[in-house]
Amino acid sequence: MSDENRTVVFIHGFRFQDLLPPFLFKHDQSADRPRRHVVFEYDWRQSIDKLARTLNVWLDELYLTRGGTLTIVAHSLGGLVAVRALQDTLRPYVTHLATVATPHGGTYLAYLSVVESARDMRPGSPFMLTYSPCVPRSCRHLNVVTSNDWVVLPWDSCRLHFPHIKQLTVSGVGHLNLLTNLSIVRPIYEWFDDKIDTSAGWTVQLIGEKETVR
Repeated sequence: MSDENRTVVFIHGFRFQDLLPPFLFKHDQSADRPRRHVVFEYDWRQSIDKLARTLNVWLDELYLTRGGTLTIVAHSLGGLVAVRALQDTLRPYVTHLATVATPHGGTYLAYLSVVESARDMRPGSPFMLTYSPCVPRSCRHLNVVTSNDWVVLPWDSCRLHFPHIKQLTVSGVGHLNLLTNLSIVRPIYEWFDDKIDTSAGWTVQLIGEKETVR
């Protein structure tokens, strides 16, 4: 059942915070009713643990201000920040989490940068050695991955293999375009509203302008 008092929190990834407005706009154009949206702005150069602590304080303040429930959509690095934050303290008001193109196993592309968050995302880093993708079961978790991801290397380090975490597998769209493609945004929001049966996971395949779901 959809939650009329839900606030959707968007958390951008490494450097690409400007991609969020088109994502919000495309969904708003397709929504049956308006939703409340808010963006968590942060310094993507900081360590993931420090960012997670900042997010925790921010989420508590947001909940005290708005009430209702919170749903988090987090892209790439933002997914690591969100997962780490939700593991810190039980927050029953955060009911849904969608991690999109998140390098749960790290990415070798992170070796191209020396900022703290990039060092954390390197496979085998001290952060990755202590990272677990599991959040409290009270928060439903959807993980979105694309086989055409050239930012997370290898792409399947985004994949999760836990029965309680639902997975949406995408082909035909890249790491950044996941945020701006309505064919991907739509099923994410339908999952929030329990409109899709994901008991066995599901796949979206984009072929030109056509879309198939199975």
